[in-house]
Amino acid sequence: LLRTLISDLKAQGPQIEPKVRLLYTGGHADNPKFFDLLEQQGAVVVADNDSFGTRACDVLVSEEGDPLEAIIEYYYQQKPAATRQFGTHEERLARLDQLIENYRIDGIISSRLFMCDIWAFEQFLMRNHLQRKNFPLLELEVDYNPEGEGQIRTRVQAFVESVCDKKNI
Repeated sequence: LLRTLISDLKAQGPQIEPKVRLLYTGGHADNPKFFDLLEQQGAVVVADNDSFGTRACDVLVSEEGDPLEAIIEYYYQQKPAATRQFGTHEERLARLDQLIENYRIDGIISSRLFMCDIWAFEQFLMRNHLQRKNFPLLELEVDYNPEGEGQIRTRVQAFVESVCDKKNI
């Protein structure tokens, strides 16, 4: 049934043709309203770099040997580094570059909660890294429940337009 469904979906052709392919990264990502707000301007979030998103499932836990040892090995040796892990910034930036390449990302939106020092530092590292590559980044500072939707919408709209200009769309 799954093969039939995939075949039928492919036969229909692309359903979404975004102007801009975005990668979302941030310290939180559990509010669908926030993502709707990001995607209202012709952009689509095609990848994430969240602790509870792709980072949590990029590496499979081994099914060989002792299950507890396999879980420990996953969490301490194999799982991609998170912002809270000291001394892993080069690994995190290399992962960001790999996601950009793998998902053909046009721009990155990074959000952090007010007063979150860990993500403020992460945004600083990303900003410097991406500026050297002349790669578009929008940094947002938000409340847990996004207030000021109009301001966020305006900033995202301007960001999408600037990425479109860069792509000559």
